[in-house]
Amino acid sequence: MNQTPERINIKDLVIDTPDQPRHGFFNVQEVITDQKWGYMCSSLRADQTLRRYDSYLGLMADMVFLFPERPLPEIDPEFEKSLVDYASASFEIGKVLAGERVCRKYPTYFESHFESSLTERVKMEIEEKMNALGNLNTFYLEAAAAYKILRPDDAPKLEEKVWNEWRENCRNLAFGVKTHIAANLRIVWPEKFKDLDLSPLENELDQLKDIANLSSYATFCRSLAIIFADDIEFANHQLKIINHPKLAEPTNSVPETRRF
Repeated sequence: MNQTPERINIKDLVIDTPDQPRHGFFNVQEVITDQKWGYMCSSLRADQTLRRYDSYLGLMADMVFLFPERPLPEIDPEFEKSLVDYASASFEIGKVLAGERVCRKYPTYFESHFESSLTERVKMEIEEKMNALGNLNTFYLEAAAAYKILRPDDAPKLEEKVWNEWRENCRNLAFGVKTHIAANLRIVWPEKFKDLDLSPLENELDQLKDIANLSSYATFCRSLAIIFADDIEFANHQLKIINHPKLAEPTNSVPETRRF
């Protein structure tokens, strides 16, 4: 007896193509050339010679974040000790911010120099300032991000209404402010970050070339690397970015079908 052939749904024959990784919008290897890296290393050497702790710490922290495997200029042990002591002498929230930068290179200093700054009082201050509607303070947003990096399991608790307010206001800001805010928003609310409209930022990336100051340039690159990373993770008092290999472009636009 003849049987009626089973109907085949053509949709079942199309093999889905995985999403391309997000980091294709920003490639740190392209924007920090060997020449640019050399200038940054020269700046670190000058800062060490002149004992410019703030300048050295800021640039060094961004460089090691962007290229953790790339060697930095040799640091004198005495200068390293003075640098960490200087950073740990900051007051309360300032010490949290400085500690996060130090731990990008030297996470072993966390327990001895910076853990004491993560007090319940500091945490409550960040929560109070951040959760107040209408108080979009970038200092406390950065502090919330630094606190979470250093202690992700006990980060300040922030309300959803605050996320919504930051998200709505971020899109109308200038490139520089928007970049740093968006990076910190991803750290503080990684689970909500996909809801942030990044299209205005993607269209403004060419403004990066206009930033002449090396330290500012490196900070912008760190923020952009966080924003356009495929994923982020917290480990060992540090923030890590994760990028998956870029998929090969399809050779044609005709969907592949199964043979039967």
